[in-house]
Amino acid sequence: MEKQKPILFNENPPPKNINGLYDYVVHNEEKICGFFGKYFFLSNGKKCEIQDEENPNIIYQYSENAYQASKFENINIRQQFQNINFKDAIHLAWELKKHIRIDWGSIKTQKMKSILTQKFQNPTLQTPLQETQNKYLEETNHWKDTFWGVCDGIGENILGKILMEIRKENRHKMML
Repeated sequence: MEKQKPILFNENPPPKNINGLYDYVVHNEEKICGFFGKYFFLSNGKKCEIQDEENPNIIYQYSENAYQASKFENINIRQQFQNINFKDAIHLAWELKKHIRIDWGSIKTQKMKSILTQKFQNPTLQTPLQETQNKYLEETNHWKDTFWGVCDGIGENILGKILMEIRKENRHKMML
């Protein structure tokens, strides 16, 4: 049975509240659940330059693109992710899924950590990440991603855990 096409961020979203955020978004003194509004910089949809780990001449415009491209070993495929928006990168990876590297399942979390580590070396992104202090970070979503985030209270929140780990590592480096 073939997997369904990925649900994207803007496909049938729930209505927004008076603050322009989805009702499931919580931004308070203890936690940031939902990378929207002033916390959109935590999202992989935030524009930032990411250099391909295997070919430094390839620069992606979003961490999402770098992540999607890292699913493929073929450099010609990875180059296709350079100059498209992050939503198109998700669709492109889905269309090319038969070319995904065979070890992907075992390395995808490591690849995401590496990409986000690079993203948050940029001071314009590292500073606001540090300003989240010790708040719990959760990639709460409505597109049913329960591996990287949490939907309807269910999920592993791997993206949030990686971000909190990078925040801690960067804080430790700044203290040295």
